[in-house]
Amino acid sequence: MAAPRDSEFHTWLEDRLLKINPDIDLGVFVDYIQGVLETETDKDEMIDGISGLLGEVVEDDVEGVCETIISKWLEHIQLKATKAEEETKLADQKLADMLEKQKISIPTVKPKTEEEKARKAAILQQYAEISDGEVTDSDEDGGDSLLVKNENLQKVGAEEKEKREKLKQQHEQKKEKDKLDREKQKQKQAERKDAEKKRTQKVEKRMR
Repeated sequence: MAAPRDSEFHTWLEDRLLKINPDIDLGVFVDYIQGVLETETDKDEMIDGISGLLGEVVEDDVEGVCETIISKWLEHIQLKATKAEEETKLADQKLADMLEKQKISIPTVKPKTEEEKARKAAILQQYAEISDGEVTDSDEDGGDSLLVKNENLQKVGAEEKEKREKLKQQHEQKKEKDKLDREKQKQKQAERKDAEKKRTQKVEKRMR
């Protein structure tokens, strides 16, 4: 069980090591020792794991210092386990009290009788028939809608055709009118030329 850096054990371990050697590198020693205690479960393995490092700073009774540290660690995790158990019991009790106040009960499913089953089947059958009728009506409405749409398309097509015929007729009329205008223009020009020719001939006769 890991002990956070702000835990009581962590603080105790720092103080204990400083008393052994004020110049000790707490960052290295505390993290290493706590890492061994968290990963090893056998007491002898814990002693083997931390005694080698502590031997560098502890001059006398290295094993005794290891025993003290391990005992404090075991006490720490036991207190945490007890506290966690108490918190769990308290939470369970609160939940039980809440359920009791709300009087939560699980409803039992009552088996249906044959009469109830038959009634339910009849209702479902009736609903299915109504649904079929709605679908049929919907289909008929859809058919009517399609028919109206086709009629509208035919009407629009007829109107467009009539419009094209009118434009064509207007074009033909304009074309015919332009042709007549050109014929009239040519006739007038011919008449002017003929009149000019006759006038010229008269002048020539007089000059002779």
